[in-house]
Amino acid sequence: MKIAKHIFPIVLVFAMAETTSAQDIHFSQFSEAQSFFNPAMTGITQDIRATMHYRNQWKTVASPYKTFGVTAEMRNKSQKFAWGLNFFSDEAGDASLKTVQGNVNLTGHIPLNEKSKLSGGIFAGFAQRSINPSTLKWENQYNGSAYDPNLASGESFLTNSYTYPDAGIGLAYSFGQGEMYIRSNDAFKFNIGFAMHHLNRPKLSFLSSDEKMDMKYVVNGGMLIGIKNTPLDIVPSFMYSTQGPAKELIMGGMIKYLLKEDSKYTGYVKGQYLSIGAFYRNKDALILSALYEVGQMAFGISYDVNTSTLKTASDYKGGFELSLRFISASDYIFKSSARFK
Repeated sequence: MKIAKHIFPIVLVFAMAETTSAQDIHFSQFSEAQSFFNPAMTGITQDIRATMHYRNQWKTVASPYKTFGVTAEMRNKSQKFAWGLNFFSDEAGDASLKTVQGNVNLTGHIPLNEKSKLSGGIFAGFAQRSINPSTLKWENQYNGSAYDPNLASGESFLTNSYTYPDAGIGLAYSFGQGEMYIRSNDAFKFNIGFAMHHLNRPKLSFLSSDEKMDMKYVVNGGMLIGIKNTPLDIVPSFMYSTQGPAKELIMGGMIKYLLKEDSKYTGYVKGQYLSIGAFYRNKDALILSALYEVGQMAFGISYDVNTSTLKTASDYKGGFELSLRFISASDYIFKSSARFK
């Protein structure tokens, strides 16, 4: 059992670092991180938008998997073009397998009519992967009764760090109509998008192999349905991604409750919303989520309750995640009917 305890983190590390089935980072609050997954979503809802994300996963199984991400987006005055910056840092397992990446997003928005638009975007950037193999314990270092760090592991690495370029493209469609106020609350909005990541298929190996990263395909969408003459909205959403043999599907929804209306023209009174809901990551976890919005700020929190076969080791404990969002004041006060938030 002691050997298994030490080998399990190693298996996780190499499942991520040395096989093409490894998936990229993921956030349970994916609706708050749309430009990470699809560059066409950059500037799709606000003139200025910035978000921060922090995720801590599998703390009970091995060294916690920690992910930190930041996005910044801005639209030009005509609202037909947008640019964005994405940065994330992800550290996984006992070997401190770390990925740091920064991207630039460029997006164009084409109005189809007063209520809908088509968006297309690209991203390009650089990433660095590193690993610290000295912290790992190998089966060859067990002398039959105990672990002996003086024994040779029999493992060798070509490098402990490498850098590679990355690129991707995306498309999105968005539609919106109606108002989000108690006296009407007849809003109906939705968006849907498709993106392709790792178009250049960068090399992915710390060893002397020629394995390359699989391309990643992402389909994501969301909807907001106002319940007329009530302070309630229904906000379902989903994201599906596939990368080689690895697949991920998250689907679910939130109930959004208007706590306080904002002043439509002056903006002196800040509106407040509270959203509570649940999502399911297929064959992996139940995600409990909440979002509190006040004025230009939003604070999100979620927790993954592990339901996969890993639950025996994780004791049903998965990932804890926080998000913080800021949007420009003009977009908060004057809500265009063609925007989905």
